Amino acid sequence: MVTISDRFERDGITEAGLTDALVERLSPVGLPVFSTLSDRDLVEGYAEVVKTSALAGGEFWKWTGRMKTIADIRANAQWLIEQSVQYKADIVMADEKEGGVVIGDTAGFVASIYMRGIAFIQVATSLTAQVDSSVGGKNAINMADVKNIMGTFYQPDLVIIDPDYLEISDENVAEHYFTLTARNLVLNGFEVVPAVLPAGEQTKSLEAVNYLDGVMAEQGFTRQDGVIALGGGMVHRL
Repeated sequence: MVTISDRFERDGITEAGLTDALVERLSPVGLPVFSTLSDRDLVEGYAEVVKTSALAGGEFWKWTGRMKTIADIRANAQWLIEQSVQYKADIVMADEKEGGVVIGDTAGFVASIYMRGIAFIQVATSLTAQVDSSVGGKNAINMADVKNIMGTFYQPDLVIIDPDYLEISDENVAEHYFTLTARNLVLNGFEVVPAVLPAGEQTKSLEAVNYLDGVMAEQGFTRQDGVIALGGGMVHRL
């Protein structure tokens, strides 16, 4: 399985227009069957682009659960069984339009447990997904009224981050970079990585994502998960 760090360094997958070239991006992975988990509130037309360009000969699954529960996991796993999805199949999933990370957590968890783990590709369309939830292979679901109590670390084979699907104002861009800076200050011993950036400077944003991925790779399989929780939590709270 290709790690997210390797894929970032090799493909540079944070760039505009990636969705239009989705088939070309997926072909090196060599997975013949594509199944999609997508949210009903995606940017208008996005799901159709994914369906028509990447799922030729495949099936399209409209995910409907919104609570990250065992019931949601069961429903999506049942659909994979009904479609006879095999180990070398691939889940192509798209995250929510605004804010949430429900789809990413659900798809990642299902991919990690179905047939002891199948490949999946994450298309991050929300700001939160692009700078936080799609990084590091973390996922979790809720149970017994406890948030994120069950989960795994399971790396996607590919993460596609296309800025074309971010419909945000300059104010939101500034807020986004502030949260990245604050989080990286804490995670990196208060060294600035990077400083607050002007809108549109996507190269630096990629550096920030790669940095967080490095933290996840280093800490993900240790008990020092407080560092991860702090890093992720700051983005959601600031």
